[in-house]
Amino acid sequence: MEEDQDYDSARSDDGDERRRPGGVRSFPSRREIPGVDRISDLSDSIIHHILSFLPADDAVRTSVLSRRWISLWTHAPKLTFKCDCYCSSSTLRRFFRFVDKTLFFYSSSKMEKFELDFGYIKAKDRACAKTTESRLESLIDKWLLLVTRRHVEELSLNFRKSVEIGNYGYRYLYPIPQFVFNSSSLTKLSTRDCYYAPERQVCWTSLRALTIEQAGLSNDMLLKILAGSPMLKYLKLHVCWVINSINISSSSVLEYLEVRDCWSITRIDASSNSSLEKLVLKEMRNRMNKKENNVIEISCPNLKSVEISGCWFQRVCRLLDASSLIHACLTFQFDVEIFQFDYVDISKELLEKIKHVKKITLGPYCVQVLSFLEFNGLLSPLSGSSCECLILNANLNECYPFGLAHLLHCFATLQKLVIDMTIISEDSPEDVFPENYLERVDRTFICLLEHLKTIEITSFRPYEHEPDALGFVSFLLGNARVLKEMVIHFGRKVSEFDIGERAKLFDLTQKLLSLPRCSPHAVVLID
Repeated sequence: MEEDQDYDSARSDDGDERRRPGGVRSFPSRREIPGVDRISDLSDSIIHHILSFLPADDAVRTSVLSRRWISLWTHAPKLTFKCDCYCSSSTLRRFFRFVDKTLFFYSSSKMEKFELDFGYIKAKDRACAKTTESRLESLIDKWLLLVTRRHVEELSLNFRKSVEIGNYGYRYLYPIPQFVFNSSSLTKLSTRDCYYAPERQVCWTSLRALTIEQAGLSNDMLLKILAGSPMLKYLKLHVCWVINSINISSSSVLEYLEVRDCWSITRIDASSNSSLEKLVLKEMRNRMNKKENNVIEISCPNLKSVEISGCWFQRVCRLLDASSLIHACLTFQFDVEIFQFDYVDISKELLEKIKHVKKITLGPYCVQVLSFLEFNGLLSPLSGSSCECLILNANLNECYPFGLAHLLHCFATLQKLVIDMTIISEDSPEDVFPENYLERVDRTFICLLEHLKTIEITSFRPYEHEPDALGFVSFLLGNARVLKEMVIHFGRKVSEFDIGERAKLFDLTQKLLSLPRCSPHAVVLID
């Protein structure tokens, strides 16, 4: 006890250090360390970097911390101004004053990113709305002039307007000023509800990524943008109208093109281009109900990857040349009944174009088409396929044994099978499909005998379709002779199941692990 008392009272001459009897050093307890502002000890450049992660209003608030912090925010490399949801006129005026004042005091000569994001409700009276738009345009022009003079690298303009596109046309889109088209420092540009009409040549010599959403964009405008963006590698067009053709020239270095819900587009041509690697088409709908917009033709002979997804309304897609494809993802669906023969024919044509591809992803619609062909004994578009990796975004409901049998038969060189059961699709009539079809079908599956080594099932939901799921897993384990690994993910953590579900889960796990295996090297892993 006396020794402890001596230790508690022992201090060095400067009061910051203790000594035990015998000369052993000790340090002060945490409660005795005086408060230290460690953030303020950081260099200005590090603090500027930290401030760049904050919204502009929070960054400005740091000016009240101390004298040193008064002007630190004015050198933050990134400014983000965001006004959530649709604002009233008074809220917008306060927001605009804040943006105006912040940019007035901003003193850095270089800006990495400027983001402007707000929404508002249109005035019902057109004259009043036009006046508001004119004032708003002059304000935004002034702000953009300030940031472009500071050589901004990333620019994001997101104007969320509560008016339908067809009501007022271009008058209610913000027209991008010409000086922005001359901003050679831009490396990334993203816009929504803007109008592109460059008066002269575009000079985006550093631009690498461009996203245009909800915009009036003509063929000539896009050609002018592509010609003035020699470094552009990433292009997204979402809900753009007027434009009906995309032509990628041989000089373009574009690698990624995504087109979503651009209802006038009928052709994408990159036949002379060798750099475009991935094309994504999503939710292509014929909003105007014009017959001439029904078909989209794709001529991209050097394309490495294509994705056709989402709901297609009165539109179809044709791949004119897919000889260089390595990965094809067909997860689209049509807004029609499955057994309409014209859409089945279009699907067959697409499937035939990709049968040489090494990696294929199919959605519920394509699997149902294959089930239909199998059930009716029709010729397969995938006969002689070279696919080595198959990903199915579909459930194991009663519709799919036909489609699965069709795929296992056609994909003789299949080495990896992935089934993602996240997507919930509609079941077909229960009385159409016989039970245990895979076991009963009189057919040899070469991939099971010679090539299939890996099987992965994600978002496994056995309680929704336990007989089908267990039957399919049992069939694969019992027939895959060279299988090395089967991995099953339930999609939820064990802690997220209640007590009753955990008991069922344990019983199911025991069933899965006890299933007989044809391959002596097969390992079953359950997550």
